[in-house]
Amino acid sequence: MVNPQWQGWGASAAVSAGTHGLAQFLDREPDHLVAVPDFHSLHETDGVLGLSELVEQSRDVVETLQRHRPERLLYLAGDCGAELAPIAWFNASHADLSVVWIDAHADLNTPDTSPSATFHGMVLRTLLGEGPLQLLNLIERPLTPGQVTLVGVRALDQAEHDYIHQHDVTCRSPSEVQVTGPVYIHIDLDCLDPTRFGHTPFREADGLHPDDLTALLRRLRCDSAVDVLGIGVTESMATDDELLPIGELLGEISAFLD
Repeated sequence: MVNPQWQGWGASAAVSAGTHGLAQFLDREPDHLVAVPDFHSLHETDGVLGLSELVEQSRDVVETLQRHRPERLLYLAGDCGAELAPIAWFNASHADLSVVWIDAHADLNTPDTSPSATFHGMVLRTLLGEGPLQLLNLIERPLTPGQVTLVGVRALDQAEHDYIHQHDVTCRSPSEVQVTGPVYIHIDLDCLDPTRFGHTPFREADGLHPDDLTALLRRLRCDSAVDVLGIGVTESMATDDELLPIGELLGEISAFLD
């Protein structure tokens, strides 16, 4: 599935073009393409920019998943906020779901704590049951902190730091990740060190090496105790040529459907 959502970032539609670029690079014809409007200015509602459009697009994804009920999902999306729908859908039917959140940012703000009002920095907190009501209404069962493993997180707002500390959220390096059972993997490409791949809205120093992330994905894919139900890739602004340095990583991502 391809969801070129940009409103959760809001600054431009570059991540929308990047999503289509990912699909072309992976040579994957989407089973469903979420309809997303062209770039325009956004209104803030309840502390979230573009809230009504985010709700509409998230509902589209949930309804599509309910109709087709895929056993496996490769989900290519624009901004991280697009991950709300597939993770909520899988969690509704898998109470033991583990979410491996591979991202430079924890995305654990709320409308009250967000410095930007952009939803891509609130999506994981919303999945955990705290967020804008219109999006919470799409979540049948919120995640619990114990279901989440953060990987590559290194740029935190104070509210996010406090949440991680107060709820004892697991933080691991790629080699330390330990999960079993059904798993959803979220990848924001800003998890990577910008000297290796910097075609993302935010470039945070001291990120992951693509080889380390590739090794983690291969280990999870080959582990008989792990059942990767879905993998989402977000926040790319790269062209085909700019994706070449992470070609092996993208190939490993695509292998989950093979």
